Amino acid sequence: LRVANIQAEEERRLAEQTVHEAMQALEGELGTCRASLGQAETRATEQAEEARSRIAAAEATASTAQGEAAAGADRLAQEAARASDAESKAADLATRWAEAQA
Repeated sequence: LRVANIQAEEERRLAEQTVHEAMQALEGELGTCRASLGQAETRATEQAEEARSRIAAAEATASTAQGEAAAGADRLAQEAARASDAESKAADLATRWAEAQA
């Protein structure tokens, strides 16, 4: 009976040691997973910031281009008005010239 108790106690100690070692291994793996998750979160945050920066830069470029296009359209409209005015004056001068020649 005493030998059986000693064997049972030894088996219990071995089982506890096995459980303890398994728990330590799991805690190590959990720590590794947490570190990997932290790195992934950091990378994702950095990538999101980079994307936001690129979007802001693209929006600024688009806004500048839109402003330049509007200014160009205004200049074109002014030039078209001047050309039309010049054509009108030329036609008026041609009419006067023709009348003066008659």
